[in-house]
Amino acid sequence: MIDIKQREDGDIDLSTGDLQLTEPTGQHQRDMLIATQGSYKEAPIVGVGAINYLNDNERAGFLRAVNRELARDGMNVRSISMPGRELIIDAEYETGSS
Repeated sequence: MIDIKQREDGDIDLSTGDLQLTEPTGQHQRDMLIATQGSYKEAPIVGVGAINYLNDNERAGFLRAVNRELARDGMNVRSISMPGRELIIDAEYETGSS
């Protein structure tokens, strides 16, 4: 899958003066983590809303939500873990998915 390259802040990367294309799995993961349900008019149930879990002492609900959203988007989720304060995602799109 190919998509338009974004900068770290989510804006389109125009650093070369033109659109750039890239493999977007990491970008899509970031976008789904940040988005809350209702953020996308065309897909109102998409989004983890990671900010809503900031004060939560239980990580299991957050990790389940991440797993559910990535799988719903067509990713093969091998593992999701959160040792300390870092989220580690091992997931990629299945061949033929968009």
